[in-house]
Amino acid sequence: MDEHKELVSFYASLTDEELIKIGSQFESLTSDAQIALREEFDRRSLEAPELEEPPDTFEFQELVTIRTFRDPSDAMMAKSVLDSAGIPCLMKDENMVRMQWMWSNLIGGIRLQVRPEDVETAERLLSQEVLPTIELEDGNVFE
Repeated sequence: MDEHKELVSFYASLTDEELIKIGSQFESLTSDAQIALREEFDRRSLEAPELEEPPDTFEFQELVTIRTFRDPSDAMMAKSVLDSAGIPCLMKDENMVRMQWMWSNLIGGIRLQVRPEDVETAERLLSQEVLPTIELEDGNVFE
């Protein structure tokens, strides 16, 4: 079944309210989806809804650098600790260092950044001692 037929079938299965909600986001749909949606509105004799206005501005979020790294691998390990704890973070200048690793010191390395409200928790997580060995449930030791 081609995409148009799938969309027609999908839109036909929706309630009027669901269809109107999708219609309010018309500009975000593919051209095939727009055509199929228009056809379904015509078939049901529904009036087109008011389009939702996309936000005009982007909100700037302040970030705080909590660590800097020369090497991407060290930065990725720290980021993975924060990611696994659910702390949103950003590695600033990561791509620059990956492309031109010799510039790492020149640009100040890779900066691991978090929101100001997450600084204390992130610092605590990244300051934890790394155990030299881990004893597994089966009695084996991982070094």
